[in-house]
Amino acid sequence: MASRCGLPHRRLSPRTRRRQVDYAYRQNQEADIDYRTHIAIVGGGVCGLWLLRALIAGGREAILLERDTLGGGQTLASQGMIHGGIKYALGGFTTPSSETIANMPSVWETYLAGKGAFDLSAVRVLSRDYYLFSDSSVSSRVTAFFGSKSIRGRVAKMPASEHPQPFSHAAFKGALYRLADIVVDTPSLVSELANGAPGRVLQADARAVRGSDGGVTHLQLQDGSTLSADCYIFAAGQGNGALIEAAGIDVV
Repeated sequence: MASRCGLPHRRLSPRTRRRQVDYAYRQNQEADIDYRTHIAIVGGGVCGLWLLRALIAGGREAILLERDTLGGGQTLASQGMIHGGIKYALGGFTTPSSETIANMPSVWETYLAGKGAFDLSAVRVLSRDYYLFSDSSVSSRVTAFFGSKSIRGRVAKMPASEHPQPFSHAAFKGALYRLADIVVDTPSLVSELANGAPGRVLQADARAVRGSDGGVTHLQLQDGSTLSADCYIFAAGQGNGALIEAAGIDVV
């Protein structure tokens, strides 16, 4: 089965599972557990895939399980936009959200240049800039904020002579700002993240099973096999709610 990004997804069937995961799993001697790994990630969006690559780069034994399609949910809905939080500061002041991810574009640029913990230089970049435009209704406070020291280097007002289409049209009377954010091709990103972890990305519907102490003891897979890990990470985005509810896990 192929994902919409063209990635092969293998089902963890009794006939093929041993060959696929021998190097990533070790046989568990505990009763009723088929496989073990250090870290099991449930969810194959960009969050889970990035985490998988980071763990592998750090020498950790990890596996990722995706029920449907890699990057098929919120990852594709994000349209590949990687921003540094300015959109959270349009009220004219910085916020915890805007500052937490202020360095996000520069971090991504490092990886896209092939200089990060793993190489994403083959990912297709659609744009190196965001453009934010305003009309005369925008308050002077917001305009002054865009020129303030607190966000210097993250936003720059563009002179009219450098306006791209359609903002160079005479009918446009507002201001145009360039944000130091980037846009990547999402299918390209998902493919590169997954292709760098051969044999570690499997298509399987996993259900968390809890023990008497309330902690997760193992994952039950759709073919009847079980996977136990030292650490379980739910990275399924919108699907996390259903996973947590099915497992009966209490969250605050």
